[in-house]
Amino acid sequence: MKSKSLYTTVLLTITISLSVFSQQKSDFMGFPSDENFVESNPIAIGYNKNTQTLESMAVERNFKSPVSLPSGIAYDGQYLWVCGYNEYFIYQISTIDGSTINKVPVNLQKPYGITFSNDTIYLIDNNSKNIFAFDHATGNCLDTIIINHNLIYPTGLYKMNDEFIFNDTKGPQPNATGDSTFFYNYNTNTIIGNQAFGTYCTGITFDGTFLWINDNPSQSTMKIDPQTWTLINSYKVPGGMYPNGIAYDGQYLWEINNASDSIYMLNPNNVTTINNNSTAGTLNVFPNPVNSNENFNILLSNRTANNITISDATGKIILNKTIAQNSSLITLNANDLQLSSGVYTIRCQNYSDKFIVK
Repeated sequence: MKSKSLYTTVLLTITISLSVFSQQKSDFMGFPSDENFVESNPIAIGYNKNTQTLESMAVERNFKSPVSLPSGIAYDGQYLWVCGYNEYFIYQISTIDGSTINKVPVNLQKPYGITFSNDTIYLIDNNSKNIFAFDHATGNCLDTIIINHNLIYPTGLYKMNDEFIFNDTKGPQPNATGDSTFFYNYNTNTIIGNQAFGTYCTGITFDGTFLWINDNPSQSTMKIDPQTWTLINSYKVPGGMYPNGIAYDGQYLWEINNASDSIYMLNPNNVTTINNNSTAGTLNVFPNPVNSNENFNILLSNRTANNITISDATGKIILNKTIAQNSSLITLNANDLQLSSGVYTIRCQNYSDKFIVK
């Protein structure tokens, strides 16, 4: 009987950097050595030993993203706003069909979070690790909010009164053993961190009571009580392994996914529990993006692969590697593999995945 292969498009951006590659930067890409994540199918994976059976929210509407590397989504009361890597624009789009209403220039290459407040667009930037305020109509930069707290890979953004809420992968102490979610008060320049429930958290939003935070490897959205910092529930999201941005419009959640380049309107009041007896394996590649000297990870859900191959678009084998029978996480380095721009396919036994090197 022929085994079924899983084909999912994954966008992995690799940029050239001439800076010295630190061990700290290398380490933050993978799972911490002092923790062992737990796994069943399906769950949300967390370093705090918390696991939740996933539910699925009904998809009420979906359409394509206006950008090919979407990294964030926000809601302004009428329209959605989308940011993406290497765009230098933000897009105001219709909630009905995703058509572009306005295209506003912003001078940022790597925004990885967007939020809207009082006619102002705020973006969190992976390059500078700061937050920038832009006029939503002209794109003029109104303010630069300097965050002097040693952030490493800030993702997601939500503005609540005088605070910005965002995630960081292995950010400053005391939460450096995994992802953290931070509350940053820009008036007092103070920051409070909470250890995240996911392993590679991205988008974040608030519904007035609960925080909703995306996690890439588990392909889930987590519902969190910010007062007690308790994981209430986890929801499987559509589109694949890169649920980057999330926004709330007062009734529905809007997810933007980097794997499918699509936007999904989800109903949090219409959920079903996912069958927990599935034995199908999955193959995820993360993070996205990754610099040329940095590691990327291959996560296997069923731990049965014993061989991994990476091939380019012509079929040429770049890597053929035997791995341990019970391996679930494989970490590789883009520079060591000498990967140039192009589309690559990863195969682990009966499962395959694709990623793009920019």
